[in-house]
Amino acid sequence: MGNASSKSPFAHSALAVSTNVAELDGDVEARAMQLYQTKKYQQAAEAFTEAIDKYSDALHPHLLAALLTNRAACNKRCGKLKSAMDDCQHAITANPSCLRAFATLHEIRRALGLPTTDEYISEAWGAAGLYSDLELLDTLIDGGDESTRAVGVAAAPPVATQVPASAPAPAASTQPAPAPKPTGRAAQLQNVGKTTPSTPSAPSSWPASNRAAQMAGVKGRQTASAAPRSSPPAPKPAAAPTQNRQVAKAAAAPAMTMMEAEQIVSKSIMQINMRQLSEAQRELSRVIASHPNHIGALIARGTSHAIEGNYEIAHMDLTRAEEVEPNLVEVKKRRAQVRSGMGQKYIDGALEDFQFVCDKEPTAEAFRELGVFAGSVKLYKRAEKALKKAMKLGYNDAKAHSQLGVVVCSQGNIKEACEHYNKALELNPGDTTAMLQIAQANKEGANFDMHAEAEKWFKKIIASGSATSIAYKLYGQMMQGCGKHEYGSELLNKGLTYAESASSKPEDVAQMLEMRYWHAVCLHAIGRHREAIASYEEAMDWSRDGMNENGGPFGNLRNKSYYGREVALLTAHRWNAKWDEFCLDREVSEMFKEGFCKTLPKEFVIVQSGHVAQRPIPAGLEKSRAPFDQGGAESLMNAGMHFGRRVHLKCQGFLPNQRQWKMSCYANLELAQAVRSCVEAKRSGEPHPRVLGRGATSHGKAGEDHDFGWRDALDILVKWRQLSEPNDPVVWVDLLPRPLFEQGYGSHTPMSTGDTKVSRYFMACAESAKVMREVLLDSHTYHDGSSNRFSMSAKQIEAVRKAHPATPQNLWDAMNVTSLGLQAFYIVVPLKSHTRDGHTMEGTRLVLNMLTNDEQDGGKCAPQLEFSIRTPCMPQRAEDYDVEFANLWNLMIAAAARDELDEAADLALRMAYYWYNWLFISRGNAIVGLSVMLGFLCGLGLPVSGFVPEHTQPDWYAMWSYDGDAYIKRVAPFILAKHATREGFAKDRNAAIARAKKVFAWIDHLPRVADVLPTVGSRIEAMNLPWPDNPQDPPELEKLF
Repeated sequence: MGNASSKSPFAHSALAVSTNVAELDGDVEARAMQLYQTKKYQQAAEAFTEAIDKYSDALHPHLLAALLTNRAACNKRCGKLKSAMDDCQHAITANPSCLRAFATLHEIRRALGLPTTDEYISEAWGAAGLYSDLELLDTLIDGGDESTRAVGVAAAPPVATQVPASAPAPAASTQPAPAPKPTGRAAQLQNVGKTTPSTPSAPSSWPASNRAAQMAGVKGRQTASAAPRSSPPAPKPAAAPTQNRQVAKAAAAPAMTMMEAEQIVSKSIMQINMRQLSEAQRELSRVIASHPNHIGALIARGTSHAIEGNYEIAHMDLTRAEEVEPNLVEVKKRRAQVRSGMGQKYIDGALEDFQFVCDKEPTAEAFRELGVFAGSVKLYKRAEKALKKAMKLGYNDAKAHSQLGVVVCSQGNIKEACEHYNKALELNPGDTTAMLQIAQANKEGANFDMHAEAEKWFKKIIASGSATSIAYKLYGQMMQGCGKHEYGSELLNKGLTYAESASSKPEDVAQMLEMRYWHAVCLHAIGRHREAIASYEEAMDWSRDGMNENGGPFGNLRNKSYYGREVALLTAHRWNAKWDEFCLDREVSEMFKEGFCKTLPKEFVIVQSGHVAQRPIPAGLEKSRAPFDQGGAESLMNAGMHFGRRVHLKCQGFLPNQRQWKMSCYANLELAQAVRSCVEAKRSGEPHPRVLGRGATSHGKAGEDHDFGWRDALDILVKWRQLSEPNDPVVWVDLLPRPLFEQGYGSHTPMSTGDTKVSRYFMACAESAKVMREVLLDSHTYHDGSSNRFSMSAKQIEAVRKAHPATPQNLWDAMNVTSLGLQAFYIVVPLKSHTRDGHTMEGTRLVLNMLTNDEQDGGKCAPQLEFSIRTPCMPQRAEDYDVEFANLWNLMIAAAARDELDEAADLALRMAYYWYNWLFISRGNAIVGLSVMLGFLCGLGLPVSGFVPEHTQPDWYAMWSYDGDAYIKRVAPFILAKHATREGFAKDRNAAIARAKKVFAWIDHLPRVADVLPTVGSRIEAMNLPWPDNPQDPPELEKLF
């Protein structure tokens, strides 16, 4: 501990002496000081806050005061002057002799045109009898901005001086000891504030401090208001013979006339336009000190602070101006612009100000600003309305159409958005931004030929020579989404080359990070693991060099890269492993899978489970790869083309993913062969095929060898899905950590969020709202966000009955749960069990909730209503479905063995129905459910003849149906061939069975997928084979249709 000066507890320099590690966390302080010295003021403030939070209750007041002063210096540099003032005042309360706090407070108040610190010195130091350091304080104040430097934490003097045992105890006194009589400048300062009236204090409507707290327990993030400081002594008519420097100048200078003030304001405005901001602020503060209500000076000074990014202080000036002139449009306009940059808290205020301007001066520019801001906070309908009004008033150039296209596209109206982008290109043919926007819109639409249109525009941008890193990134991502991973990696590599040539631009640095990650993803999928791992690690390094390491988009990419690298290393080492012995769910730990699903920092996995990183790839590992039977794989893919052609959903948002198609060729063929084997085993009375436990997910965590069952059938599909897109965390939920499973971790799929129509799933919104209304009226119950069950009131029932049409907003208004203090409610669609009479199962949850600030885009958007589905996979629910699946599987195999194929087909479709409602893997449930129907039916000799219709997603049909009958009624027309229906069997049963036997013969004639593709690596290489330009069903099946 350093020795305190007898004169002052702090060293008299810009930096106070550093702390003793025994009393404070030296690492925290050192990090904070280093951040300050490298001008990372916001991060330094956060570090000082960490120290205050951790040690404030245990620190000596002098140490606490120094920490608060340090944070004040950081906040002043960040433009958070109000917070800095609060910290200084708290520091002075903790330690009235903290010179640096007085000096920093003096500078801030002087910059704001507020009374300076002398009155506080007179009050605080006079009470404490500390007059000896006033000349030193004067020196510090002379230093100007020097007072804003960070100060180290000073060594605290002893809390009390110990009296020697031999000394007599002093007699108690009822009168306070007289304070030492001040001399010199201290005597002068006793009268400061008593001779000259001070500038009026800030209006009571100014934003309250978010750091004010009583110093008995200061916390860095407390929000309680501080007790008001006592008022300065009342002014007296007679001035002291001498004053401090500023007061003396003010007394000597003649009063500023209004004409002089106007001249200074005019000059200051010129200085602001020339970006001479400090000079302008200094002069404007003089005007405001003399004329506190000078509207021009307040607006100009507020504008100058806004230009510097000091939004808090700019807002204070403009709010003060608004109080002087409440209806002045210029004030409202500038304050709206300032508020638009101040985050969630000021969204409503900014919208109110922008709307005021539009109402008073309805110009194109006013509506444009309102529209752009409303779009930035995701109020897309309001943004669209304002921008269209701006167009009618003359704002009709290329930029206008681009902006309107963005807000329209954000609502999911992609066709209309493309019309605006095309109009922008008509007005400005060389507009690369508009080209990129129309390419991106078509990429997001994805349906039908939209991806081809997007590719056309991406190629046009590249051919024009104006391609940017974002163009290569988006094009590469689209190719990855189309299953063309190798081409995607080439595009992303070109984008990296471009970005590295322009790496000084922050936006290019951000693109480099994303592109490195997606470049790794593409290489990973196609088995180029060594290169993929290098790209993952480069992405991890870029994340550390980027912004927030463990949060936000940069941190998420870092975390994703870690999990991708680990899975790539595992797959590289297990390339030659036998497929029936490989199971990703068992190869990695539960904690790793939880982190993978939640994109948690790698430290979570390492600390929680002791996960050991995968071994690096040794040199020459690729040379040891087992040979690949390309001819056999091509033969299987051609045979499985029947399945691959039928898994693509012709709906908005679904890119034509060729890798998923190829995966379906092999996976569904393997599933059909497995079902066929089980049926024949049952028919002949032999046991089902045996499954190696270590390569399967059934039978819990033990992984014992067992007879082939329903879960092994689905494992075939799940394992292929894991391998096809290894960057997706596809895992069985019951093999996650037990606490997570018990908490109900599961699927969450939004259909709409406020004005945003989710591209893939908004088509389900209207029907889902109808189902929610039906369930509410049938059950008269609902649940809150904590799964507490409520009975509906008569008023709610009547309001829901009158809710026509049944839209999310109408249902939310009818239920009016906010009056009960709730922010969300949901209903559970009841499902009838097929195998247990009278038993009801829990289906999908339809959820309406008001998003909190934390759930939105970093708190930067207005409150939104989200309509979504959730399917929590809790143990009790899992056990219920497990029983149903086991029953259905056994019934299906038995029916097929008896040649009751119509009954078996019905049971196969019911298994898909329950799977869609269970959603028991973390990703990929939809394609697995569709494959259940395709593979099972083919294995039963009843291959699907049709295709899923346009604008149809079978999984939603299942979630809207109360029982399997309703679901089958919807999907049978395009899933079952006419001869495979119950009607077809009833019409000519022998003919239907004869057709099935031809399918059995075809399956039996094919080589087994497990024999042609026996290893992990062989299956990756099989999916790397090219997709044919004109795929066709195998002739043997085509003849049957």
